[in-house]
Amino acid sequence: GAIAIGSPVAGTGGLINLPTGNLTANTTFNVFATLTATGCDTEMNNTIGVTVNAIPSITTHPVSVTQCADNGTTFTVAATGTTLTYQWRRNGVNLTNAGVYSGVNTSTLTISSVAGVAGNFDVVVTETSATPNCPVTSNAATLAVNPLPTGLAVTTAASAICYGASTNIQIAGSQAGVTYQLRNDAGDIAIGSPVAGTGGLINLPTGNLTANTTFNVFATITATG
Repeated sequence: GAIAIGSPVAGTGGLINLPTGNLTANTTFNVFATLTATGCDTEMNNTIGVTVNAIPSITTHPVSVTQCADNGTTFTVAATGTTLTYQWRRNGVNLTNAGVYSGVNTSTLTISSVAGVAGNFDVVVTETSATPNCPVTSNAATLAVNPLPTGLAVTTAASAICYGASTNIQIAGSQAGVTYQLRNDAGDIAIGSPVAGTGGLINLPTGNLTANTTFNVFATITATG
C-alpha cells in the first residue's frame, strides 16, 4: 500500500511530529526518509500501530421543552456503545444529584422543579470499554420556563347572603393577560366562565347559592397556559 499521508516533514536535529490525520480504524504506519541533498532514501526499520477505540453513537438527542415554573421535566438521550457513562450538564457545567436534579449520570435527567433553572442542557456520553475513554457530546436542548401569575388576595363582596342569592368573589389589582376561574373548593369544580384580568378590580359571580360554600380561584397566564 505505502500510501503517503500528509506532506513530508523536514528533520530538525530534534523531535518532529508526523500527523496521522483523523483515524476511523486501526492503522499501521511506516516512515520513508529522504536525504534532500542527494535524493537517497530508505524506509525506516520499524512500523508503529495505532489502535482506534470506538466512540458512542447518539441515536436520539435531548429535546427542548417549555414548562411553567411550578412543573418539573425530564431530558433523555439514547446512545449505542459497549460500556457507556453519562454526565449531564447545564450551560456547560457538570450537574450533580442534588437539589432539583437527579439521574445526572444516567440516560434520563430528571428536574423536579424548573423554577430558576432555565438554560441549555446537554450530556457527555463516554465509551469506557478501552483506553483512552472516548466521549461524545449531545446536541444542547433548551429549557424555557414560563412565569406563574402573581398570587393576589381574594375577597368577597358579601360574606353572608340570603338563601338563593348570589355574590361576587373579587380580585383587586388583577393582572392583564391572566384569566381567573372561580371554583368550588370542594372538588375544584369550575363555576361560570374564566374572567380576564384588567389590571384593576374584577368580579367572579358565584351564581345563586343554597348552602355555605368555600371558593378558590385558579389563575392562568393566557399567553403561556
